[in-house]
Amino acid sequence: MKEQLPISLVIPCFNRIKQTRVLLDSLDKNKYGCQIIVIDDCSTDNIEDLVAEYGSLEILYHRNDSNKGPASSRNIGINLSKFDYIAFTDNDCVVTYDWLINMYKSIKVSGDKIAGVGGKIIARRQDLISLYYVYHKILDPWYYKGQFLYLTTANAIFKKQALLKVGCFDESIKIAGGEDPGLCFKLANEGYKLLYNPDAIIAHDFQRGVVNFIKTFYRYGFGCSAQSKKYFKKISFVNNEKFAGMDK
Repeated sequence: MKEQLPISLVIPCFNRIKQTRVLLDSLDKNKYGCQIIVIDDCSTDNIEDLVAEYGSLEILYHRNDSNKGPASSRNIGINLSKFDYIAFTDNDCVVTYDWLINMYKSIKVSGDKIAGVGGKIIARRQDLISLYYVYHKILDPWYYKGQFLYLTTANAIFKKQALLKVGCFDESIKIAGGEDPGLCFKLANEGYKLLYNPDAIIAHDFQRGVVNFIKTFYRYGFGCSAQSKKYFKKISFVNNEKFAGMDK
């Protein structure tokens, strides 16, 4: 029987039932367990019946009455959580067998001013677009001049009290892209810091095709720009040019 960790893992889902199954399979194979909160964002796929197949996992299923977007869905998950550590991933990801314990060890020993820890993102496939994302560390924590400025919710864990203090995710973001930086900028404004654990690894199933690639970067750019204007304040930097993941 798995050892249960005091973590609530929030997974927003909108369709992608086959990928959701792969994610749940990977969680089922994980060395450790936790509370899993699946927020079905009014999918047309039958996510509820899929979740019911995983009786070995502690899953709390919630279906939104309308499509609210990932930011709102994550906030619903935070409110439904029963633990003080809130992890996030997406239903196009796969966790490694020791991902949970590596995240837990990092957040458990962090100081009071640490709000969250991000992990490393690798690609499930070896196509050109997936390799581009990984080579340029697009979804790894952004590390600039001595500080991690934001984490991505494909692979992150936060302290619940810090999330609640800043009002969680900005629900004005209705599609994926920008809500992660916005949250982290709000945390920075309250004096919180972020960390990175390169041993906490998740594989991401990046969308194929040039059109999807362009759409994704447009969403990321537009959302991050809007959240930066809204929340980002000037930070005093340490002179350190290393980027997240450079040493591993």
